[in-house]
Amino acid sequence: MNEGGLHPWDRRPGETPYLFSLFVKYRDMGPARSLRKMGAALGAGHTQLGNHCSRFDWVDRAGAWDEHLDRERRLEAVVEAREMARQHVVVAKTALLKASEKLGKINAERLTVREAVLLAQFAVATERAARGEPDHVIESRQTPKRARGADILQTLREAPDLLDLARQIDERLAANDAQPPD
Repeated sequence: MNEGGLHPWDRRPGETPYLFSLFVKYRDMGPARSLRKMGAALGAGHTQLGNHCSRFDWVDRAGAWDEHLDRERRLEAVVEAREMARQHVVVAKTALLKASEKLGKINAERLTVREAVLLAQFAVATERAARGEPDHVIESRQTPKRARGADILQTLREAPDLLDLARQIDERLAANDAQPPD
């Protein structure tokens, strides 16, 4: 914004409404704009358009408009990313609550040793990811990073037997629910 309170893309003193409408057409052509394209689209000579362009600084004004739009898009993207992250946290908390409820129903006496070991490995891997700890150490410790949902999902993807365990536990719980109590 200049000292007169105008943005570069606003109408300039001495610029008639008609000339400003030409500038707006030029501005709105986007970064690939040209006076030749504009002249062809309007059926006007590009020489006369060039005079208006020079007199009212269309190139710089249109460039400032492009930068303004880009800045607005980037700001909007940041706001949307924050909202998306908030929504993902809600979903993750809900999923964790459901998983905790299901895990709370597991009868430890009915787990095989293999299932118990896999469950413990899963719990340790999940806790390490949530705390931002490395999942394994090679020669030296990695710098811990902030926990992200993607880290936990990656742990699950790299441990297919944990998913197998979850399926087996679910099947056993379903079978136990079908049996009459002892």
